[in-house]
Amino acid sequence: HLDYKALKQYSKKYGVELWSYHIPFQTTDIANADRAWRLCSLEYICELIKQASEIGIHKFVTHASTELPDDPVKRADTLAIAKESLLQLADFAANYGSVICVEDLPRRCLGNCSEELLDILSINDKLRVCFDTNHLLGEDILSFVKRMGDKIVTIHVSDYDYIDERHWLPG
Repeated sequence: HLDYKALKQYSKKYGVELWSYHIPFQTTDIANADRAWRLCSLEYICELIKQASEIGIHKFVTHASTELPDDPVKRADTLAIAKESLLQLADFAANYGSVICVEDLPRRCLGNCSEELLDILSINDKLRVCFDTNHLLGEDILSFVKRMGDKIVTIHVSDYDYIDERHWLPG
């Protein structure tokens, strides 16, 4: 387990602002069809939000889903589950003066374009966006930024080859 108080002390000592917290996406899945798995994920995420908010982190980046099969029905079902989870997380985070930042994702993940991301955000006006430049594979970056506007509150910046995400250093 992470020692949050020690992390806060180190951040002060070295002059590092604790800006955001990326929710683990390999051990949690807020859009999982398995209700027990999803509820366990949400409980864990809420505990992370509580602890990290107490040391001054107030932006929590999350993925709306994992990679989905190319099946419109499955996508619609997964989207509905993700929205339900994000609704709960947004309200929970707000209790701590924090926000949930839904990250744009590549390929067949939920939130892979501004249209779908705006649909996801529409369920709760407290939700915000983490703009990942490396994940926006099918939409012009400038168009995305204009559509998202002030919903973008944090970013991930890296380069890619315009074919798939690469997470290369910029330049």
